[in-house]
Amino acid sequence: HHDGVWVNLLEGKPLSVLTSFILGDCLLPRNKDIKRILGYTQKAWITTNPYKKKKGYKRDAMVEKTIKETVKSFRSLSDQGHIRLRLAYGESSSSWMVDLFGAAIPLGECVTAS
Repeated sequence: HHDGVWVNLLEGKPLSVLTSFILGDCLLPRNKDIKRILGYTQKAWITTNPYKKKKGYKRDAMVEKTIKETVKSFRSLSDQGHIRLRLAYGESSSSWMVDLFGAAIPLGECVTAS
């Protein structure tokens, strides 16, 4: 993040597309990051909500046993999604079409209670 980019290089309310980062207890973006970005634009989406736990997956007992015997640790990450932005040739930049797939959501839906 650099204020100068938002203030000097971008016009109006730009579109913002993010991917989440999950590594152990480190989840990004944080609430303060989300709120800061939404302060610059309401047109923001993220590929997955890093704060939403993935639903468990039921495996065959033999598969579970093999996993436990083979790896030191095993965890399920959050579901993934993707975001498609399209603009028809010759259209104004205010005419972007946004399609969300899988776990992709508007960024505002990621804000956690704190």
